[in-house]
Order: sequence, then structure tokens, then C-alpha cells
Amino acid sequence: MRKFTLLLAMIAFVSFSFAQKGFVPKEQTLRKADPVQKVEKKQVQEKSPGDVLWEHDFNGDLWSGTSEDGLPVPSGAPEGWALTDASGNGYYWRWDTVGPRGNFTSPGDDCHEPEDPIDSETADNGFMMLEANYYNTPFDCNGILEDAMDAAVVYEAGLDFSNNPSVHLIYMQWNRFCCGGYTEDVGAFFEVSTDGGTTWVSKHVEFGAINAGDLNDSEETKVDISAMVGGEANVQFRFRLVGESHYHWEIDDLRFVEPWLHDILAVDYWNNYIEDYDGSAETGTGYEDENDFVEGYYNYPWFMIQKFASYAFDFANNGSVDQTGVTHHVDITKNGAPFASFESEYGSLPMGAEDTTKTMGEFMPDGKGHYTISHYATADEQDQDLSNSTIERDFVVGSNILSAVDYKNRNGRCMPSNWNSHVDGRGFGTEFELPEASEHGDGTADYYIVEGLEFYLTAQESADQLALIENGEASMYAELYRFDETSEEWVLVISSDEYTLQISDTASFVYIPYATDGSSEYLTESGTYMTNLAFYGLWMDPYDREQSVYVGENTLQKVAYGATMLVPPGAPAADVSNPSGGAGACIALHMSFSDAYPETEYETTFSVTANGAAYEGATVKVAGIEVDTDADGNAGFMLEDGVYSYTVDAEILGEDTEPVEGEVTVSGAGQTIPVNLTSIFTVNTVDFNIYPNPSNGVFNVDVDGNATVTVMNVAGQVVDRRTINGSQTITLDNVNAGVYFVRVQVGEDVGTKQLIIR
Repeated sequence: MRKFTLLLAMIAFVSFSFAQKGFVPKEQTLRKADPVQKVEKKQVQEKSPGDVLWEHDFNGDLWSGTSEDGLPVPSGAPEGWALTDASGNGYYWRWDTVGPRGNFTSPGDDCHEPEDPIDSETADNGFMMLEANYYNTPFDCNGILEDAMDAAVVYEAGLDFSNNPSVHLIYMQWNRFCCGGYTEDVGAFFEVSTDGGTTWVSKHVEFGAINAGDLNDSEETKVDISAMVGGEANVQFRFRLVGESHYHWEIDDLRFVEPWLHDILAVDYWNNYIEDYDGSAETGTGYEDENDFVEGYYNYPWFMIQKFASYAFDFANNGSVDQTGVTHHVDITKNGAPFASFESEYGSLPMGAEDTTKTMGEFMPDGKGHYTISHYATADEQDQDLSNSTIERDFVVGSNILSAVDYKNRNGRCMPSNWNSHVDGRGFGTEFELPEASEHGDGTADYYIVEGLEFYLTAQESADQLALIENGEASMYAELYRFDETSEEWVLVISSDEYTLQISDTASFVYIPYATDGSSEYLTESGTYMTNLAFYGLWMDPYDREQSVYVGENTLQKVAYGATMLVPPGAPAADVSNPSGGAGACIALHMSFSDAYPETEYETTFSVTANGAAYEGATVKVAGIEVDTDADGNAGFMLEDGVYSYTVDAEILGEDTEPVEGEVTVSGAGQTIPVNLTSIFTVNTVDFNIYPNPSNGVFNVDVDGNATVTVMNVAGQVVDRRTINGSQTITLDNVNAGVYFVRVQVGEDVGTKQLIIR
């Protein structure tokens, strides 16, 4: 159908190469981060990991001499190492304990303010960093330079792997690159020489696509380098960035290990929603069409859920011998209990091979709950490293929310055009299939009722963005379109009144209701629909580009194809632009149904207290649904009969807090579950006073010595942070009435107290 051509007109794709067996996924939608692999162990691990053959953590004792006042000093490299720059621009790797700088890497009003460091176990003693973006940022943070990198950190002393036919590289890295494209000769490489540096063999090691990956996203990278170094007596290696000009690359905690004999690695998955997408019947070459991988959403209303038809799995032999008798397993649970399972035999997987397979089996959720689809492989021999064997997809069937990702949990931000000029009216569109209403109701004049769109407006990174909101110049419209199969056009079904953003909307969820007229909000036709959140309001960034405001984004979850795309003004999806905003924007459609949920539900209330008082702002999660406690400390859920696990989270009180976990059984009646958070509160090791309390936003802090005072709201967002010495009066401007937390740190000691503002 033409609508697919319209939706895909200018969307970029990332290609994957696989051995051909079962099916061949050729293309996948460009997204801002690779899918998260949620790992669970299927069995008890039998023995310890493979031996570490050589390791290095880039600590400051050896490496601090390569950096002085934020500038590289390549001559300071320790013995056996070298820092090189083949571009001649003086762009070298250097050591540091803080993160990268630059106008893209450290967005905001000061490009010299570094981002957070890499998330490694030894980040406190430093890591190696290549600040490509900072090299290409003028000192005044205005403008863009485009000098390409050719910089490497090189180990020249040589390693002896003559007795090790199989070797794996494991290290922590944090990278994001721009602005060309990965090729055979361009990208981030791990390179090896076995002839004294005369010739080098390269392997791509970047993660994410160009312009992809959250700015604060680190991961442990594991690479099978047996073919490069196995059995070699003099191995030199280097990490080298070639061609890219922006963002950054950090490495730390480097290890060469002898792998397990038997280890199957889960790489990726696709759960085909509604249909079994397979082009092989027509072409004989497996998956050909870009729509083959549809993948379900994360939140579904109970009246919209449809079947899953097949389950594809990308896996690799990460061990040092061939694996035989390989079988693909798909296990499905509901609220943690087994619900369905499927499997298919694959056969043998040679050492170092990566392939894909598919398992058939229809699965239809039977009602509300938290579902998990797990993929893993078994073989004739027991997998010896079960930490990397399983990959999962979670989704929630609830009352009235449709969203591509868990929009309550965010790790990034985006706007309709992050690095091109914004146009008033451009927005994020989310395509979805609406089934016949009779499939979920009693079959008598059933219909859907659309209510509105919800999204998270971030705190904003620029003073210009905040000024745009403060001046009443930033607004949104919520829209809903239906694809007309006859005219092959998108037709507006309903829209909202203009919603002008307020400064109080920042760092919070915003809900925009549709402008109901007694008919447009009622949907009786099935088919393909699209939500759209249209953005209005422009500000100019330092590069003379028109920009808008940021909304929150979840890039940690794999999303359905077409989950988020850019919709130009006046032509919803008819001329879809490059999806530079990413595929994980947090846009949620609220809707309801003409018939009630067919199962009887009972009100279950969690009553949360801390130190004997009602606790507002704790997050209670049951069956995949999150509800924050109100001023009375209560969070209510409507649950049908069953056994449910729950968590109550109060991490805002400090790093040492742990969620309270438990289990509740619902059986024919409502109930109240008391939860006391006292046991997880950070111990008040700092003696301090705050007064008056309650206050009007002006209060005093009394503490002995120099202290860092942080004020947080119940969502854990910092509203004020400062250093004081002894007593000081603090004034909080532009804060709403409610409960806040004052955290005082003196040295390593921390104390937290509640502050009420009226």
C-alpha cells in the first residue's frame, strides 16, 4: 500500500550482515540507541569465568601525564604505549576523570562544561578519551568545525597469545559519532598488528548508528578477536577513530580473556506483532521488505491488544568450539508466571558464527498484566556463561495507555529536528493499528473513545528554550489521523485546542486533551491511525538553526517500526522527514472503550509511610503499572484475581536506598497493603537543622563546617544545589507547593530531611 511508501520516504536505515539460514533481516530502522538486552539467567552458572590473559585500567598513576589543563600531552604516554594522530591536526587521545566537552557533546549554554564520566568500575582513577567534538568546537561555542579524526591509542610492547587459539576482548566504552557514515575505512576500530606494526587488521567496534546513542550511555563491549590474535606471539593493538569529526569516544577496563568452550550470545530479537512477516515466499532470499520487523509496543490498552505471530532471534557462538544441537526457545510469562512457550531446532553453530532463526507460535495476551517474551538458545553442551544468553521484551496490557516505550522512564530528550532547522507545526507521529471494536467488546455497537496525548517536557537545556516558554511562545497541538485506503491520504480525525506551555510544565508530564465535540472522539472504524504531537515556537541556536523545546525520550527500549516519525506541518506522514528525533520519544495516547473490562477488578491500595508519616512521591509498581503515592501516601490499583509482585521505590533519598519488594494476592476483594520505607532511608549521619518547616520557600540550614546542600522534589529532580559554610538562608524561586527533600553532605557523610513548602 502507498501509505508504507509515504511513511518510509526519507527514513534512514542501518544494515546488518548475517549468515543465511532461516531468514535474513536486511534492514532495521535507524534509532538513537541499540536495543537494550535485558538479561536473565536460565540456570545456575556452573563455574567461574574464563581466565583473564591481560588487563589494563588506564589509571592516573600511569596516564595522568597525557593531559594538562584539559589538553593532550601525547609524549606523556607510559612505557609500551603511544598516542598517535595521523591527521596532523594535533587531535590526540588523553586521560581524564571527567567526561567529554563540546557544543554537541555537552549541550547547553557552556560547551566547556564536561559531561559525566564513563560508567566503568574504575572511572574514579581515570580513563582514555578522544574529544572529537571539542576539537571541532570554537572556543566561544559558536559554529561548527569539521576536521576529521585519525587518532589512536596504541599498545606497542606486544602480547604473547601463542598458547591461546581463542581470545576475546572485553572493555568499557562510551561513544557517539557524527557526521558522515561508517564504511570499511571510517568509524571506530580495534586494530591488530602481528608483524611489528607494518600491517594492521581492523574490526569495527562502535555501538549505535551515526548520531545515535544517548549522550550518557556506556556499555561493556565484548569482541571475539580469535581470528585476529589467536596463536600469535607478538600482538600489538590500538583503538583508532578514523573519519568522524564530532562527539566522543572513551575506553576503560580493558581485558583480554580466554573464552568459555560453550557460550551462546543473545544479540537481538524481533517479535512479529499481528502478522508473520516473511518475504521469503516471494523472493526465496528471506526478509526483504523494511516493514518485515514490526515489533509490538510497550503499553497497550486491554481493548487494543492483538496476537503475536512469530519470534526471530539473532545469536552468536561466543565459545571456543562449535555448538551442536542448538535450539531457539521462546518463553512468555504474565506477571512472572509461565504463560506460553515455543521452540524450534536450529542445528549446529560454528565457532565465531552469528546467525538468525525464527520460531513460530501464536500468542494472544488474555488480559491486563505485565508480559515478558524471552529468547534464548540451548545446545547439546551446557552454556557456561549464562549472563549473556537471554534477551527479553517487556510489555504491559493496562487500562487506557498506548505508547511505544515505557514513557515513565526516560534517559534522553529530543525534538522534531535535533540538528536541522525546526519548522512550526512539525511533530512526532506514532502509527498504530486499531482492531475492529467488536473483537474486544460484546459485539453490539462497540467503539473507542480517544481522550488525549501525554508526554514529558524536559527541564530544557538552554536559556533560550526556557525564555521561549516563559514568554508564552511555545505551544503544542495533539492530533489524530486515520489512513484512508481509498484516497490513500491521511485524514484528520480529531485535534486539541492550542496548549501553551508554562514554565511549571518543565520537568513534568503534560497531558493535552482532544477538543471533543460529541462525535469526533468516538472511533468506530478499524484501520491504521497516527497520533501526532505538533510543536510550535522557535528559537535560534548558536548555529543559526531554528529549534523548539525538548520532550523526554526513552532510547533504552527497542520499539516498533514506525513508532515515532517526524510529521511535517500540513502533511501528516505524506512526506515524512528524516527521523532525527529518534524512535523512542515518549508520546502516549490515552483512550477508552465503550464496554467495561470483562474481568472483575478490585481496588488494591498501597499505603506508604516513612518514619511514621505518610510518604508522598514514592513510586509503586505492580503488573508493569507505575503509580506515585499521593499526599496521604496512597497509590491505588485496580487488579483482578491473581498473584502480583510489587516494588516501592524511594531512590530519591540517596544512592544507598533500595526498593521495597513484595508480593500481593488478590482474591475476590479489595485490600490495603501497608509499606514502611524507614528501613531504606539514608542514615542521617550529618547533624543539621532546617527551619521554618513548613516554609514559603525561604528557609535556613544549620550545619557545622563546609557542606553541599541539595534540594530535590519528589521526582528526584534537583531544584537547588549550593555549597555553604555553617548557617545560611536559602531561597527557592519558582517552585510549587509540595514535599521536597534537603540533602546535606559533609565529606563522605550524608543526611536527608523532608521540607514542606506551602
